[in-house]
Amino acid sequence: MTAAEPLALTAELEDYVGPLGSMATFTAQATGEGLTYQWWVKKPTATKFSKSSITADTYSVELTSARDGNQVYCIVTDAYGNTVQTNTATMTLAEPLTITAELEDFSGPLGSMATFTVEATGEGLTYQWWVKKPSAAKFSRSSITAATYSVELTEARNGNQVYCVVTDAWGNTVQTNTATMTVG
Repeated sequence: MTAAEPLALTAELEDYVGPLGSMATFTAQATGEGLTYQWWVKKPTATKFSKSSITADTYSVELTSARDGNQVYCIVTDAYGNTVQTNTATMTLAEPLTITAELEDFSGPLGSMATFTVEATGEGLTYQWWVKKPSAAKFSRSSITAATYSVELTEARNGNQVYCVVTDAWGNTVQTNTATMTVG
């Protein structure tokens, strides 16, 4: 006869940060015989946790404004009535991806640095700049992938237009306005 596998948690729950409408998912990972699960949830305004209807090893809900800041934990019970409780994890609505300040046109003498900076909020932001010469029919992807686009103003760049596409950690994108650099 083999001994029963003891009840034990094998991983901690991790907090979840995501955009509105994403799925906040938490999984209770445990070993033991005949495991059952009971999730508990608490709103930020509540004084105590309430029993959830979710009794699977995974708790997954759509992240809404009403669920922002909710906390969850799970009680795992084995076939012999032993229980363990996971740590508490929080679901948080990510800061929405937003351009907070538009680009401004740049005018300066030859040899000056034409500098444009994106101001945006969001999680895990990445940047892709696009540039168009006055004679071009469309914008081309720039090699600049930082929040600031800075180039020396030359005759060849006089009248160039730039804009930036900002992407957050979930693939959402926003585009800045278009700004022009001119020799002035």
